[in-house]
Amino acid sequence: MMGVYYAAPLLGPSLGPLFGGVLSEVWNWRATFYFLTIIGGIVLISLFLFNDTYRRERSLTYQAAARHALHRAEEEARKRNKDIEKGPPVIDPANVSVTLADLNLFTPIWNVLKRKNNLFILLPSGW
Repeated sequence: MMGVYYAAPLLGPSLGPLFGGVLSEVWNWRATFYFLTIIGGIVLISLFLFNDTYRRERSLTYQAAARHALHRAEEEARKRNKDIEKGPPVIDPANVSVTLADLNLFTPIWNVLKRKNNLFILLPSGW
């Protein structure tokens, strides 16, 4: 597994010029750009077709946004039902959707930048 993991980033720069040269010789120099456009379109379409479910389970940012969205939905339900004295509203967490308003983008950025080693890595690399 480690061999596959470390070989994959090295195969692109080594096989790319070879494959690009074959495309240029068979058709013309524009064929490489057409090929890259087609591959880019396939990747872009696949981003919308396949859901990233595991990220939602492990992402602390998403979990915090989901908690904020649930709290927001409970507050809205309380405002709608303030005339009725039935107790706290029951909200199903599966039906609550996370929006951009629920995300706090500064907390994760601050968590990365407050560690000195991350700051020392980001500054010389030009962000």
